[in-house]
Amino acid sequence: MCKKKYFNDAYVDNKAKLFVRKDQMNQKIGNPSFTKTVKQTDAELITVKCKGCGGINKIQRGAVGECEYCGSPISGE
Repeated sequence: MCKKKYFNDAYVDNKAKLFVRKDQMNQKIGNPSFTKTVKQTDAELITVKCKGCGGINKIQRGAVGECEYCGSPISGE
């Protein structure tokens, strides 16, 4: 896709096996053998069924988002 110019601002780094956008070129990439600990938030995740396609999605309680399968609006009420 890069050769066909679908992504004019990107290239494939075959050695690192990465797709790199030019706006990310100066960012440092961490060692993939280490995992990053993410601080857990107090937000409660709930599962909701999409009214558009019936897909099951996870969303924070009280949040509004979109179905990851069809893009229809979903709510964590």
